[in-house]
Amino acid sequence: MLDVKKIPPKIGYYLAGFADGEGSFIVTLRQRKDYRLNWKVSVAFNVANKDKVILSLFKRYLKCGSLRERPDGVWYYEVNNFRAIVENVIPFFERFRFLSAKKKKDFSKFKQIVEIIKNGEHLTKEGIEKILSLRNQMNGGGNHRHSDQEILESLDRDPQRPYAGRHMDSTP
Repeated sequence: MLDVKKIPPKIGYYLAGFADGEGSFIVTLRQRKDYRLNWKVSVAFNVANKDKVILSLFKRYLKCGSLRERPDGVWYYEVNNFRAIVENVIPFFERFRFLSAKKKKDFSKFKQIVEIIKNGEHLTKEGIEKILSLRNQMNGGGNHRHSDQEILESLDRDPQRPYAGRHMDSTP
C-alpha cells in the first residue's frame, strides 16, 4: 500500500493539480461470457500529455501504473489494476485533494463504484444498476461502447444464467 505521508507535499499537490485538469477516472463494462453476469466491470485512472517526464512522476510517486505512447506523440499514464486503484490511487487523491468541483464529484462517484466492486455487489443486477447510475454522473455522462439499456436488457434476458468460468465469485 502506498504511504502517502512519504510523498513530498509539493510533488503531491502538483500531481493532483495536474490530474485535476488532465486526469480521468474511468469505469467500463465489457461483455465477457466467462463472467457471472456476462459483464466485466473495470475501473481505471489515466492522465494524458505530450510531456512524458510529468507522467513519469505519477508512476514514480504512485508506485503503480504504466506509461505508453500513442502514434501522435501523446503519452498516457494509466492505472487499471484494481488493487493499485484501491491501495495507491485512491489514498493519493484522498491526501492530495482536487480543487475543481467537477473532479471532486467524479472522484467521489469513482470511489463509490470501487466500494461496490470491493463488496462484490457488481456480481448482481442491482449492483450493475448502481454502477451505471453512478457512472452516468461522472465525466459529463461520457460516451460508452455499450449503452445502459443494452447492458440492462442483456441482464434481463438471462438473469439466472449459470455461473461460468473462474471469475464467477471473484472481485478484480
